[in-house]
Amino acid sequence: MNEYEAFIQNRRLNPPNTKEYLEIHHIIPKFAGGSDDPENLIPLSYPDHVEAHRLYSLCYPSVKANFCFLMMSSQTREARRSFRVAGAYATHIIAKSKKVGFFNSEQQKKNTATSLARPDAREIRRKAGQIGGVIVKQNIAIKPIDKFIFSYQNQEVLCFFNCSIGTEVLNDLKKYQLQTFGEELNMIRVSPLLTGKRSSAYGWTCKKIIE
Repeated sequence: MNEYEAFIQNRRLNPPNTKEYLEIHHIIPKFAGGSDDPENLIPLSYPDHVEAHRLYSLCYPSVKANFCFLMMSSQTREARRSFRVAGAYATHIIAKSKKVGFFNSEQQKKNTATSLARPDAREIRRKAGQIGGVIVKQNIAIKPIDKFIFSYQNQEVLCFFNCSIGTEVLNDLKKYQLQTFGEELNMIRVSPLLTGKRSSAYGWTCKKIIE
């Protein structure tokens, strides 16, 4: 076992703090035929990533190995992070323009069909929607301390409070319209009403109660 292999083994046995900024290191570099298989990948802190490339270039000297080490050692952690963000954003733009992956409608249909085929699909989607609504800017449309009066066809019918996500409000609006009028409410998002971006939608209006 050489110095590089010993270093990798040590980091496998003593993984870094997951709260740190981490980078994925290819144990066998891509330029040396390494793959993206999980067994060839290891998360490292930025200083350890630089050290890994230094040791690799010493144990397996080559022009490419030395180039990788010099490139990494001349950059700061902040520079590396910004490169990764810029790269992710560029990949996002390319995927969107080519309509591949997430942006491919056929792939989306397949993903949805696979998800809905699960016996616990409804419960999983409900929980995911709640978590997403809370996490994304803590759901800026509505907070648990807010109170809203909703009117249908200019008649006040519902009061909402202690809601943490807009989905809760939307589901109750749909339930009310179905039970009271026997009609399906096709509203997809209630946040435009809650934030005042729309004054009405499908016959519904709302106003925030200021106390």
